[in-house]
Amino acid sequence: MASRLAQLLNAKRILILCKDSGVNVWRYDGKRWLEQFYQWPIAMHFLDEEPWNRTIEWNEPTDGIHVYVCVYNTFANDMGVLSKQGSKEQQRRRQRRSVEKRIKKTTKFDLVIADECRRITDRKTAAYLALNKLRTEHGFTYFLPMSGTPGEWPPDYWTYFNLIDRQKFSSYWKFTSHFMVVEEGPFGTEVLEQRRDTKQEWDRLLNEYCYIIPPGTMKPPVARQLVIYDLQGDQKKLYLDVQRDMMSQLDNSSDLVFAQNAMVQFLRLRQILICPRILVAEASYGGAIMHLADIIKEYPDEPQVIFTPFTSAFPHFTDYLHQQGFEYVFHLHGGISPTQQQDRLEAFRRTKGIVICTVKYAEAFSLEPARRSWFIGYDEDPQTNRQAENRLSRLTSPGDVQANYMTANTKNDRRMNEIVCIKQEHINFSLPANLKDYLR
Repeated sequence: MASRLAQLLNAKRILILCKDSGVNVWRYDGKRWLEQFYQWPIAMHFLDEEPWNRTIEWNEPTDGIHVYVCVYNTFANDMGVLSKQGSKEQQRRRQRRSVEKRIKKTTKFDLVIADECRRITDRKTAAYLALNKLRTEHGFTYFLPMSGTPGEWPPDYWTYFNLIDRQKFSSYWKFTSHFMVVEEGPFGTEVLEQRRDTKQEWDRLLNEYCYIIPPGTMKPPVARQLVIYDLQGDQKKLYLDVQRDMMSQLDNSSDLVFAQNAMVQFLRLRQILICPRILVAEASYGGAIMHLADIIKEYPDEPQVIFTPFTSAFPHFTDYLHQQGFEYVFHLHGGISPTQQQDRLEAFRRTKGIVICTVKYAEAFSLEPARRSWFIGYDEDPQTNRQAENRLSRLTSPGDVQANYMTANTKNDRRMNEIVCIKQEHINFSLPANLKDYLR
């Protein structure tokens, strides 16, 4: 859609901002789509080299159609912008760093595409500040923010609207107080909930500025279901001990599992449910991966995807899967390069193996032809889980997609589910009335 829009707008210089995981999508699929619509060779520039090389590439005079692909952090650095997030002391420490602006004021773009635009939702991030500076000092003709999960409520959309129309959406707090219940608290202004008296106006605004594609229109819908598994004996002991006493130790291990407070206790319980070996080397692999391995043996010729919040579970899941005869297991997580990501995805498709991916990393790339994903643990933000689900629901997907959420049906699991459901209710309320079923 972005490629088609670029061609319809006759954009000659296009800036695409994305996360690390999205670079290869534009390197391969994006280039093919652009050239299909433009019917003309596209010059792709990937701003991932040394600073002096980037300075030349940003500002070199060009003819024809040129597309510049850059990750958000690099773009902010090359615009000479630092984040305003954090405490005043953290901001002062950042200001002491020398950041050189590498993009000259004479450099202009016809179209700016913000892929996975939630990266700029916070108006204090370096990414948003850099885009704001680009608009003010350089100007751009069109701005296209894109995301499968753009935001939960009106304040999340202000940065997008501000970059589209600075005059109409000039003040964040004026915009926020118009659509949200706002009150002064001991730590400053607090945003509480969405106002009902301006809800219809918000619906009209979304319909005017946003184009939402309901599931099943262009991509197959995702069917979700719970898969209940039994806790292993030592796993159950660890869970009940930590739940009751905030500490536990297995008889055959010197590792002590300890929670200093209720917050850490909640984290430890999640880790135990996902894979007790994260905390105790002598523990079992956990009921979730053991139950899952038995299920996917029934689909020997189908690629499978496992999502989990913790990379610390990766080696244990991989060991168990190897023991069960699954030869090809690949890892996707933060910190790997775009080249590593592409190599692993190609190997995954070639071997019809298993991908283990962190939930938060699952953005801006495709995991088709896999049709089944398995969540061993999930994120507290429903939009993050949905981003992961959508790695399998693509334009090129071979059929319907299943997202299976593994649960031991414990108190901890149920509470996580309640948190996700409450957040989902807020998302549903913020959507226009005719789209209430969109994210249900």
